[in-house]
Amino acid sequence: MGSFFTIIICLILSFPIAIMASIYLEEFAPKNKITDFIEININNLAAVPSIVYGLLGLGILLSVMEFPRSTPLVAGITLSLMTLPRIIIPCRASLKAVPPSIREAALSVGASKFQTVFHHVVPLAMPGTLSGTIIGLAQALGETAPLILIGMVAFVVDIPSSPVDPSASLPVQVYLWSEQAERGFVEKTSATIMMLLGFLIVMNFIAVYLRQKFEKKWN
Repeated sequence: MGSFFTIIICLILSFPIAIMASIYLEEFAPKNKITDFIEININNLAAVPSIVYGLLGLGILLSVMEFPRSTPLVAGITLSLMTLPRIIIPCRASLKAVPPSIREAALSVGASKFQTVFHHVVPLAMPGTLSGTIIGLAQALGETAPLILIGMVAFVVDIPSSPVDPSASLPVQVYLWSEQAERGFVEKTSATIMMLLGFLIVMNFIAVYLRQKFEKKWN
């Protein structure tokens, strides 16, 4: 449940911001030094190690803003910062892949720039965007270092019922239980790994299915 709440918060925060940023940079932003600087930083942020985002969450969300520790809320915000550039990059690539003739045809019949982008370009780019988003979320699901830094290592007695309840996550449990010498933790670790792999396989299958179902072939 902790992993589920974390991924939901990560999706709610990162997906709309990434979509709007990609559309603005690709379709509306003027090409100048400022946008070039933003693009370079987006590519650099996508390569930043995840532990750096964990330190950011620890220093700002917990120390400065005093969010509750060991909660999916903090974990989701931290992972959304990490996932944001990894969604923007495939979204922009999908927007670039839409043929210019689609834009020209819409503009030629009287559509505005806004209507052309949101009625024609974005729907055609959405399959690649969704697949990139799901793959980015699957990668965030397996992150351990940021969650350890924000305190999701405590023993949780009750099943969390909301994103502000203390909880654990699947990758952190694998890390903690693999350190235990008792025989019973071997089975627990193996079961958790199988569950985590199941999540990842399902999410990647959905990404492949969406791409194959909605992808357009341009001649």
